[in-house]
Amino acid sequence: MAQEVDEKSFTERFDSDDKLIAKGKVLTTVSLVLLALEASGATMKEANTFIFKIEFAHQDHIAYLLLTAVVYLTVRYRNYAKLYHNELFLLWSDRMMKNKDVFHYSHREEVVKGLLGDAFDVWEGDEPGIQHSTYAISGFLRRGINYPAVWRGESGDGEWLEEYYDEYFSLLSFNKNWTAFKYLRLLFTEFKYRLSAFINDREHLDVLSPYMFAGLAVLSILIPWEVFT
Repeated sequence: MAQEVDEKSFTERFDSDDKLIAKGKVLTTVSLVLLALEASGATMKEANTFIFKIEFAHQDHIAYLLLTAVVYLTVRYRNYAKLYHNELFLLWSDRMMKNKDVFHYSHREEVVKGLLGDAFDVWEGDEPGIQHSTYAISGFLRRGINYPAVWRGESGDGEWLEEYYDEYFSLLSFNKNWTAFKYLRLLFTEFKYRLSAFINDREHLDVLSPYMFAGLAVLSILIPWEVFT
């Protein structure tokens, strides 16, 4: 069934997740060190381990060592942050689906209006769960809709059964009303809500910023800094 996320509860749980915060800080720190070495041409002379000092004779190898660390720390960080990725998605996608220009269920007419209204190829009166539709992403540029549905029937011994499940249909199934142009409009609307969440909700920036620094650090190795200077 459709999931809902309480924004206040999410913020409290995120702020109290010390393991995630610690992993994010380490990943960000290592990424910034690698960026500094590649962007400024700085060299690392020694590392103080509080027990002994290490001098680096092969400076060219330090960047690759840090790159390996960034990749490893990114995977570790994602393991802890994966749950929050899904919840952040539910937060901004729920806001988008509450926009009447995108999705609006008319109880009087029993039809869906808004941009997504043309995508539904079933009569909403037969599927009352459509009014509780949620946005779904199943792959790169693959979007769909989930809504709660129920199957009713009799068992072999005449017992009446009800089975609840989530119905899914792909928004890549076009018809004369739901066209590729409207699908692109939907993707643009999605981008606006993603960007708004990233700018206005600190949780999005807190969760995603370690990935940004890690990505820049990796690019600094793959693409010589001289290209930009």
